[in-house]
Amino acid sequence: MNIYREVVNRIEIPALPSLESGYYLLRFERNGTTSNVYAVVENESGMGVPITASLTEIGTGTPDPESGEVLLAPGPWTLFFYEQVSGTNTNPDCSTIPLGQTEVTVYGEDAAVLSQAPTDCPSGPGGTVNAEDVTVTPYIYINAGSGAGAYRNNGNTADGRIVWELVGGDPDEDGIFPVGSQWELAVGGTVMYTSDNYPTDIQDVTGWTIANGLAPTPSISPDYGDDVQEQLEGLAGAVEARQIPTYKALLSQAGTDAPTVVVLQNTLGYTWVWTRLGTGSYRGTPSTLLDPAKTALQITGTSLGILCTALVDFEDEPGTIYVGTYSPGSTSPVDTSMFNTTFTVEVYP
Repeated sequence: MNIYREVVNRIEIPALPSLESGYYLLRFERNGTTSNVYAVVENESGMGVPITASLTEIGTGTPDPESGEVLLAPGPWTLFFYEQVSGTNTNPDCSTIPLGQTEVTVYGEDAAVLSQAPTDCPSGPGGTVNAEDVTVTPYIYINAGSGAGAYRNNGNTADGRIVWELVGGDPDEDGIFPVGSQWELAVGGTVMYTSDNYPTDIQDVTGWTIANGLAPTPSISPDYGDDVQEQLEGLAGAVEARQIPTYKALLSQAGTDAPTVVVLQNTLGYTWVWTRLGTGSYRGTPSTLLDPAKTALQITGTSLGILCTALVDFEDEPGTIYVGTYSPGSTSPVDTSMFNTTFTVEVYP
């Protein structure tokens, strides 16, 4: 993804929305540093298509994260994005659903690297729940194509059944409501799914029918109750299960040496051996060979304008990764062209 300074950028987030009226927290992490810049944006596309949003790079001054403003120094960044019901929260720990990450290159006039601190978690509607709430209120977690997130018993009942409210949502429009002879999961007042049976306990619902939502239909975390620590651990596990195993590292190479690596993240669990094949030509061999049909690669360029390419080899040494570096404006391979070049591997099920 490219972002340009001092303009309004229309960006596409490589993920599908699950909330019709959701917000998206953007966390830009400067590669090779601990500096972070935050912004909150709204989806400008509909359901069922990748999220698009407007992001303003202000050039100078102090950005307003809640208005979708950032101040980014030129160069490589990693963008992490989260779905949430709050339009003011800039703390990733308080977002509803982490969606993923992508590499970003910022272009424009030079500027100092800004570093912002996240806000404290909002309490009550609009953010996370406060300590007083969680000591008395049981929670469940819904995994679904629409309306995924944490739901709490808001203390109300209907037809002898608990009303479940989406954490941080509108208690009248975002929740799971007993209606007539069925449960209805609604987002923004629109019914997304209806239950196939009508048990007293929401956990005993055997299936759901799509009304206006997206596949998959809801599944409910099977473990909920008054034990707050148990619920938080269960929710963390459900979120972790949605993450894509990722290997992220900084590659550097000089002379005729093999590339050296600084590992930033390795939830993939693989180890790598890097070799130099020839001028501007390198191979990374993982401890577990990769499936080209299930692997996504990203590699950034360099400050020298060198073109970097990466692909999963399926001919010479299947399952390994080939990296090439080339002179600007030509196809001539060159060495000594990578310095903290960001390299990311994602392996999908």
